[in-house]
Amino acid sequence: MKRFVIVPLSILLCLILAACSSSGANDSSAPDADIRVETPYTDIVVPEIYKDAVENEVVSEDPYTLLFKTKDDGTELYSVVFGDSGDFLLGTLDDGTSVYINVYDLDSSSGDYDSNAMYQEGLYGVLENLCQNSSFKINNALNTDEMLTFGIKTDVVTLKYPRKWKNKVKVDVDGDTVRFSCSETELFDFCFFEVENGTLIGTYKNNPIYIVNYEVENDEYLQMVEDLNVIIKNLMKDENFVVYVQ
Repeated sequence: MKRFVIVPLSILLCLILAACSSSGANDSSAPDADIRVETPYTDIVVPEIYKDAVENEVVSEDPYTLLFKTKDDGTELYSVVFGDSGDFLLGTLDDGTSVYINVYDLDSSSGDYDSNAMYQEGLYGVLENLCQNSSFKINNALNTDEMLTFGIKTDVVTLKYPRKWKNKVKVDVDGDTVRFSCSETELFDFCFFEVENGTLIGTYKNNPIYIVNYEVENDEYLQMVEDLNVIIKNLMKDENFVVYVQ
């Protein structure tokens, strides 16, 4: 049985960027529950959930690189780099030092995959707290969604889906249809043509985009389906995408 429901878009990243761009940023201390990691440049503040699960290690002094990894098996989550270069430029400090972040792929076959993905998402907290530091200036060109998404190329547009599902969700691009599934279970389709039993969400360069959702009950599968909103959110940032309004 098919259903056609679009769940509300997440506003977390919008709130983070709004905080970063707002005037009058200050050096007020992070909540006591958070964990403060000292570096020669500025403190890095990470979520409380890291306390007994995630540790950090200086893996390079030049450039100064702080690696965050799980305590139990050393799974690498991400690293913060001061100076030099990295996957994503977060911003710069008053002394001109660039702050980068590198995000690592997780092993989807690990029994700790879900918890590791949750810990990896803590990098948003790192960015949010950096934004509260008046000596830090965010990179205005930064697309925070890209830090935890991967690209799916199609003939119409590149779709961006959460990186945490990269090795779990099977993505088949077949002409003007993109099918998402997991363990033979159909999750949802993106179609660049009119679909009678689909939901029109908008157009991209005059190409219609329809979504077909399938009935799923597994909690993890439901999360995979809900995360199609990450794709929609990124489409909405593209000036070539026009939202369908009934």
